[in-house]
Amino acid sequence: MRFRQLVVGILTCLVAAAASTAAADGEFEFALNDEAVDLRLLFLTGGDEDGRFAFGGRYLNSDEDDIDASIPALIAGFLGSASSNERFDFFVGVQGMFGEALDEDVSAAAVGGAVAWTPEFAEGLLLAAEIYWAPDSLSFGDTEDLINWQVKAGYEVTKRFQAHVSYHELEVEVDDVGEIDVDDSARIGVTLKF
Repeated sequence: MRFRQLVVGILTCLVAAAASTAAADGEFEFALNDEAVDLRLLFLTGGDEDGRFAFGGRYLNSDEDDIDASIPALIAGFLGSASSNERFDFFVGVQGMFGEALDEDVSAAAVGGAVAWTPEFAEGLLLAAEIYWAPDSLSFGDTEDLINWQVKAGYEVTKRFQAHVSYHELEVEVDDVGEIDVDDSARIGVTLKF
């Protein structure tokens, strides 16, 4: 079952890549610790200086506290910059998550967003936060509720390479099981921009 979920996660990223033939640029993020790995592939296309459409895929594999979770996701949304401050970016979108944790199905269309700030006083520093939520009305199958959030601090080594540390949390409420802490951990990672 775990291998099947890994294949689905990889295929999610490949489908997003294949659909990106019109994409002008994007980013690949890889974050891990001894119990979890989180991969994201995001493409940006269209739009103008105020914002662009973003789409891609994500794959989370976590074995924290023997939860044994494998959750791929499709991502779509809008990435923009505050017109008054080019050092402040935001993302608003949806993550269509489908996978399993503790042999229970996890399926939801989580809505949310992210903010990122690059302070002027510390060139290269990036501070970011994101949150996605799927209430019962946007959760499917056995999933009743889902919340996924992270905070991140990174440093832009070059224009195309960033190293970061982050803290992630993913909680899922499932019928007949209750709340599952799928992910609750700190990670180190890199982001490659293309």
